[in-house]
Amino acid sequence: MASLVRAWPAAAGALLLFAAFPPLNLSFLVFVALAPWFASLKSTTRRGALKSGYVFGFIYILCQMSWLQPLVWRWTHDAMLSWVPFFVAPLIGGFYFVLCAWLIRHCWARNWPWMIPFA
Repeated sequence: MASLVRAWPAAAGALLLFAAFPPLNLSFLVFVALAPWFASLKSTTRRGALKSGYVFGFIYILCQMSWLQPLVWRWTHDAMLSWVPFFVAPLIGGFYFVLCAWLIRHCWARNWPWMIPFA
């Protein structure tokens, strides 16, 4: 239960960022979508930042790859095969955000918030 409490800022940030782009197209959310995740990285441990980054990346890429399953279904007409890339893409793509979260936490730890956009 405690891990769910620590994961909500990353999940909320990923879902808000997804909502800022089409198909939902709530573009005003782009200015605040990452704020909960970035704020949670300020007070987390190194290991917690890595976990938070993976949660963020997995959820965000899972939402972004919603087009992949129907595409593979139409291409192969195999239900099991169409779900494989839909779940493999976020498993692999989440690692990009692990590095991003580690860099952002490092910026907070050194009191360099101005470096976060470069991370």
